[in-house]
Amino acid sequence: MKKILWLASWYPDRLEPLSGDFIERHARSASLVNDITVIHVVKDHLNKTPSRQSIDSIEYHPHLTAIVGYYKSTSWLGPLSGLLSTARFFILQKKLIDQFIRQNGKPDLINVHISFKAGMGALYCKWRYKLPYVVSEQWTIFCPEASPNYNDQSFVAKRLMKMIYKKSAACSAVSNYLATALVQKFQIKLPIRIPNVVNRQIFYPSYEKKPLFTFVHVSVLNYQKSPYDIIEAVRLAHEKSAVPFRFIIYGPYLEAIYERISENNLGEIVDYRTEVMQDELAEEVRKCHSLVLYSRFETFGCVVIEAMAAGLPVIVSDIPVMREIVDEGITGTFAPVGQPSILAEKMLWMMSNHHLFNEKALSAASESYSYERVGKMFDELYEQPFRVSMRIA
Repeated sequence: MKKILWLASWYPDRLEPLSGDFIERHARSASLVNDITVIHVVKDHLNKTPSRQSIDSIEYHPHLTAIVGYYKSTSWLGPLSGLLSTARFFILQKKLIDQFIRQNGKPDLINVHISFKAGMGALYCKWRYKLPYVVSEQWTIFCPEASPNYNDQSFVAKRLMKMIYKKSAACSAVSNYLATALVQKFQIKLPIRIPNVVNRQIFYPSYEKKPLFTFVHVSVLNYQKSPYDIIEAVRLAHEKSAVPFRFIIYGPYLEAIYERISENNLGEIVDYRTEVMQDELAEEVRKCHSLVLYSRFETFGCVVIEAMAAGLPVIVSDIPVMREIVDEGITGTFAPVGQPSILAEKMLWMMSNHHLFNEKALSAASESYSYERVGKMFDELYEQPFRVSMRIA
């Protein structure tokens, strides 16, 4: 069992308990095989930190601990505030890394999750402690069609990301699509694919379904997720459907979304709910009939494998990464991006053909995303730097 120090750019914290929860699930899977300590540093944009810095420590079990450091936000310096924030991030991250090594000794390896900003700590560890590091990526900015994307980042951020990837011992990405994009961007060796995980203890099939056919959508409801196209598709499907249906949306409160639902007189059909924790979400998803995820771009799609584990066929946008996850006619179907009229037709088709999908087959399709399998994938990633060292020796 190796001692691995994770440096995570995103991770659940007291400011945003759902932010980076997929990285937390990755940490749980990796801790089944190795000893994992996560260090995550975050700016307190809500100004809840009573002093200049504060630290939380969370012990999940003997082989998984998370240390979350908070530093105060500064905006009064205008354009320089961003640079000051980055400096404060690194100062606190360095402090937590040094403290961890003093108390526990040097780890065998560093695993960066999301290259920027956490990768700065990996560069420091490589210089100060001669520790190798690997990078695990799932940020959508590297998708060519993403908005914003890599080219929109600051000069300093782009330089740092290039350096972080150049000096890494190995890399992983949550999809082959993202792995290829990283190779094109940084001219690195093809990253291995380590997908996101699904908690099959809470996402599983249920024979208890809602009385009306019910679609469910879960997202942050931003440009990437095409919420207005989804609402338009619901409107069109409602006009054409001979039978009633419901559409549940889980996401952050956005007044513009409520207004669009109201403008289209869909208040009786669309049930717009705020974000909830995973166990509560799983309980509701199990009772629905189909998931809709109509993203313009993705690096993976956690809600897709969660719906499949719960026995729900999915309707997803026809983008490359979804072709890695969904099998046409077996686990779901596809609709072209930006064409809500076709999405509406797919919804009507799903209502008529839902019986063609087998819940057990859907759930079985999610087995490759189990904690156990993904934990072994991380262990294989951690072996790569040591194999290189052996060859050099």
